[in-house]
Amino acid sequence: MRLLIISFSLFLASCASSLSVINNSATKASPTLNASSKMIAVNHILPSKKEEFELLNQTVILPAFKKYNSKVYNGLHFWIPNEENKDGTFTFIYIASPYYPEMNYDIFQVLLRQYNRQKAEEYFEQWMECFAYEQEVISFE
Repeated sequence: MRLLIISFSLFLASCASSLSVINNSATKASPTLNASSKMIAVNHILPSKKEEFELLNQTVILPAFKKYNSKVYNGLHFWIPNEENKDGTFTFIYIASPYYPEMNYDIFQVLLRQYNRQKAEEYFEQWMECFAYEQEVISFE
């Protein structure tokens, strides 16, 4: 377990030299973990979409989670990079601590509860278009 944490810490250090925590956010993770579990989602965002991704999370996604489930919202943290990666992308990180496996962390499903289907699909499409690479999700206890 310590090796995993050390390895992940080194991975984060290589992805973004400095991060700052701003607020809360969420994503989908393994449903088999207990309430003392943690979930981390690493998001590599296109340089041209950095501000859009940050704004979308702070004005649409986070408020939807806050309204939908305050327990999930209060356990989530959204980290914003202060510098770009060597390849020009920006690494944003969601941390769920604790992670509640019985609760919904699926961003699209939360958007559907907050907005009509068309608006939820528009927001989700906008969110997906920000990614340079596929999101990486790591769950652990």
